[in-house]
Amino acid sequence: MTERHSIKKFRDTNLGIVRLNKLADSNKEMKIFIGDKQVWPIGFDTYGHPIISESNFAYYIAEKANVERRGESLVPTIEYEEKVFCIRPEAYDAEEAFIRALEAKDAKEDEKDKIALKNLKQVLTYRKHAAFCKKEMHTFVLYGHYVLASNGHVYILKESKEVYDKEVVMVDPETISYTEEIHIPSERDTCGICGKKFSIKDVEEFSISINENSVKTHINCFKELKVATEHQTASQIIDAVYDGRPEGRVESEYDTEKSKIRNWFIYKTNQGTIKISFKTKVIVIEWEDNFKPFNMSIFDGERVTKYDRGIHAWSKDDAIRYVAMAKKA
Repeated sequence: MTERHSIKKFRDTNLGIVRLNKLADSNKEMKIFIGDKQVWPIGFDTYGHPIISESNFAYYIAEKANVERRGESLVPTIEYEEKVFCIRPEAYDAEEAFIRALEAKDAKEDEKDKIALKNLKQVLTYRKHAAFCKKEMHTFVLYGHYVLASNGHVYILKESKEVYDKEVVMVDPETISYTEEIHIPSERDTCGICGKKFSIKDVEEFSISINENSVKTHINCFKELKVATEHQTASQIIDAVYDGRPEGRVESEYDTEKSKIRNWFIYKTNQGTIKISFKTKVIVIEWEDNFKPFNMSIFDGERVTKYDRGIHAWSKDDAIRYVAMAKKA
């Protein structure tokens, strides 16, 4: 089978990926041509679609720009063998399929967790392939935490009218709501922070991170790293303005708007207390009432969110500048 497609950026990496029209058999030879140059995939995604190395992806971007400068176009050619999806729905679209996978009956006792996770990943892969092939599927709730949607993806359960006392339950999608997509790790995956391999217990106990695209982590490991990284950045902001490394502490509060814990890094300076927090795209700075009086009008020229004794900064450098402005005011 021959197709022509652009190469896209693969998730949050510098790799490239070619999205094909069909499932591809990654065990068979695949040829990729960027103009006259043949390149080889360094791996494949769930659908057997080829992942391109950083250097070849950079080459493609450069060649594409050169060709377009001449008023022409560059669309790579991919030759591959289609993978026929012939799995029965009973193997991926029934409660019994998940129950069999999680039981791992034929596994030795010390390998049951590993085999159960391997089996679960296989069923989830079948579901992705089925969705890609436009097969109709039901919706399930797994371990009371995850929604196995009819589009083949896995999401975090947000709300439900039911309480689930079984490992997996088929549900009416109209009775639930869900939030971010989550990537269930395989039995070969290790936490990118602590280095330990994942098990089915990590999935069952909802201790896998929802943040990653290319690196999987335990949720507690990621939270600890996130707090440590944010604390370091907040301290660097304060230390850039105030001498003597002002004492700092961490306080947490529940953000009802985002439905998650938000951390504040609080510093006692010789002028009063400064609080720093991190949102998705901005750094939040607040000066407490014990901080020396100053007029927030000093920030009138800044096109950012401002409020009584608080301001948002788009970058670390901006945050340092705002803290310095308040110090001098």
